[in-house]
Amino acid sequence: MSFSLTLPSLEKGASVKDYIISILSSDWPLTAKKLHAAIKKRFGRNVTYQAVYKAVKELVEEAVLERTKEGYEIADDWVKRLHDFTEIVSSNYFTKQKTTAIEGLKEARKEGEINVLTFETYFDTEKYLYYLQKHSIFTSKNKIICMHHTHEWAPLFYLRAEYNKAVAAKKQGIRIYRLCSGNTDADRWAACFYRKMGYKAKTGVPCADVCELLIVGNTVIQIYLPAELRKKLGMLLGKKMSEIDISRLASEVFEKKTSIEVVISSNEKIAGQILESTMKHFK
Repeated sequence: MSFSLTLPSLEKGASVKDYIISILSSDWPLTAKKLHAAIKKRFGRNVTYQAVYKAVKELVEEAVLERTKEGYEIADDWVKRLHDFTEIVSSNYFTKQKTTAIEGLKEARKEGEINVLTFETYFDTEKYLYYLQKHSIFTSKNKIICMHHTHEWAPLFYLRAEYNKAVAAKKQGIRIYRLCSGNTDADRWAACFYRKMGYKAKTGVPCADVCELLIVGNTVIQIYLPAELRKKLGMLLGKKMSEIDISRLASEVFEKKTSIEVVISSNEKIAGQILESTMKHFK
């Protein structure tokens, strides 16, 4: 894939290829002749037909454009690869630039293409994940998201936030699949809430035995909870809804000082396998 483009700004130094892609992003398919005329009319660039034809031919060779009977259009596969690339860049830059302002962050490091963040409390971890979803996950349409949890507890603390997130997902055409290994009253109550909000949700499904998971596109986010914290969470949630002590949950689990690692990576194969196996539970 070619990344010699200056899109989306189309500044003065933009290339002929930039103009071609910009035009085809809203009007397609077009012949080289029509592209030549559109560049002159829309951008006031006095380029030759030969230059336009050469750029089109190179973009076809680079699999950026594809030719049809009616003319040229942007290749779907290139759009997908470009989208995946920008997601990785966005995630990496977000992690690098924002870590100093993240509350409760104990350590941030980069291991190759993997970002590893260590948080002090479960609440701090969740604050970051909410922020990440708001600024990255929910910025484009028609995605499928899958989540694996040991227990479903978020609506107990973030009912309004979870409601708003579900409404935003629905508006943007995002489909969300949630699996929970627990099957307590709280798990079933939360799953019922999510289903009413348009999610696919199931409890009592073997998952999250090693870590909590969040899959978005090719991005894999793993949340590693200490065994002691997982055990305490299960004990406090393993009661009837009316007997759950929210204050103990907050103080002994979510505000307890510990070390929780969040590992963010991009792996199309692994993400695809997890997504496929998750969706099988809803057929």
